[in-house]
Amino acid sequence: MEFNENLPIYLQIISYVEEQILTNHWSTEKKVPSVRELAKELQVNPGTVQKAYANLEQRKILITMRGIGKQVTTDQQIIKTLRESRLEESLRLFCDEMKQLNMEKKIVIEKIIGRQW
Repeated sequence: MEFNENLPIYLQIISYVEEQILTNHWSTEKKVPSVRELAKELQVNPGTVQKAYANLEQRKILITMRGIGKQVTTDQQIIKTLRESRLEESLRLFCDEMKQLNMEKKIVIEKIIGRQW
């Protein structure tokens, strides 16, 4: 993972973990990497990973199972909300860019509808 120096690393780790969850690389059946494991993998300070994990636990995306470690929530409503939040952010960025390019809304919508999924 390459980090953007304009954004705090812990926020980038949060985004990375959310992506791992939303793409099913991290599932509810498995324990997620420990703080030390992820810190080693990403080559960052364990405190930075701990800060990211604390945020994800506060938002109930990760849960701590006594004697097991951290896992992805089994609450599908939380995952759905996370997915919709990501969609909203992507759409906001996309729409901002289309406005900057002075694209007509009708043309943008036609292009989106015409794309294969």
